[in-house]
Amino acid sequence: MELADYETNSVIRYNLEGTIQYCNAATETHYGWKTAAMPGRHFRDLMLEHSEGSILWANLFRIGHWDGPVRRRSHSGDEIIANIRLVVRHDSLGNPFDVVEYSASSINLQVNSIASPPLNAALGGPVACWQFNLKRARPLLGSLDAEAGSDANVREWHPDRLDTLLTAVQITDVSDEAIRLFGLPTDRERVVDRPVASLWPEQSRAALGDLLTAIAAKDDTEPETREIPVVGRLQHVVLTGWRAADPRCPDTVFVRVSAILNAPNAVIELEASQHRYRNLISCLPVAVWQIDEIS
Repeated sequence: MELADYETNSVIRYNLEGTIQYCNAATETHYGWKTAAMPGRHFRDLMLEHSEGSILWANLFRIGHWDGPVRRRSHSGDEIIANIRLVVRHDSLGNPFDVVEYSASSINLQVNSIASPPLNAALGGPVACWQFNLKRARPLLGSLDAEAGSDANVREWHPDRLDTLLTAVQITDVSDEAIRLFGLPTDRERVVDRPVASLWPEQSRAALGDLLTAIAAKDDTEPETREIPVVGRLQHVVLTGWRAADPRCPDTVFVRVSAILNAPNAVIELEASQHRYRNLISCLPVAVWQIDEIS
């Protein structure tokens, strides 16, 4: 769950019984509970009504995921309306092994409550997080590492080979900030399981290929970084990637993208909307002609 440490939204991991195993720093920002005090509590302990939590948890395993608003209780006892997304995760054999909760900024119903500053304000810019599965790319990554030796940082990529590698890398999850900054489809089901080559910006593909190759060659979970001066309207872009520490997920890699945003939010939202439109058109099963009339 190292990816969640950089998330600006609350991320909580539960075991199958609903007991909290992990939560990130943003959870304290949203709910006021100390991060160290969260493990061991139950999902229903965070709900305003315990019965609501028990019913929701039981229904979750019937459909595998759940999205919507819930009534939560903050550490101070105030009622909070939180928009959460619960996902049951499965191992390579298809067996459920835990539940992850993503929660966007919450609304505290106490008027005099003062919200803590968002985590990304301290980072100086947006932080987008991606989760990849390298299983299909392992043969390619192994051969690339053998060729590069110790010079992985200066590898010259042939466009076709780079495209083949990134087509084999599978997206398994993205953060809300990644959806916004990269113009991804807002429906995560249209992002998950897609090859990263179909959604990753052209300007930083070589850096991502270098990063993934270096991570695949390592036996530890120490992070690797690559820096890119400019990617579109993002400046001083830093890619940080590392392998999952959980031995049950040997092919899972997390990539954190931090940058300085050189554009107003309105411009970013417009460009993200344009990217989503292009992605929508490219996914249509039939060809579409569009004619713009200029009067």
